[in-house]
Amino acid sequence: MSKLTIQNASTELITLAIAGIDAQIQELQQKRESLLAQVSSPESVPQKRARGRAAKKATKATKSKATAKVGGKVGRKPGKKSAKTEGTPRKKRQVSPETRQRLKESARARWAREKAESQGGSSE
Repeated sequence: MSKLTIQNASTELITLAIAGIDAQIQELQQKRESLLAQVSSPESVPQKRARGRAAKKATKATKSKATAKVGGKVGRKPGKKSAKTEGTPRKKRQVSPETRQRLKESARARWAREKAESQGGSSE
């Protein structure tokens, strides 16, 4: 076979492939239109829920209690503490003996390193 017949055959295959793809596109567009016709009203389509926590509705009274202008900035009223921190102290974390030992060793190493640096730096 000559090069011309091979080129003609490959271009013909490419042309046929493009025609097939165009036919598939038209078929898919027809299916899309028929589905859109079935769903005529937006109420029948389920709405996507917003992600995250729902926003609280605030009234004017709650907004004015929560914030006040302080030095041109909006923030918490000065001198007010939150209800969480008023009467209950924060619980201490419980650390296992192994973790306590590792913390001691790392602190000692840090102190030794700082001591060596301070002694080495002053003698120069």
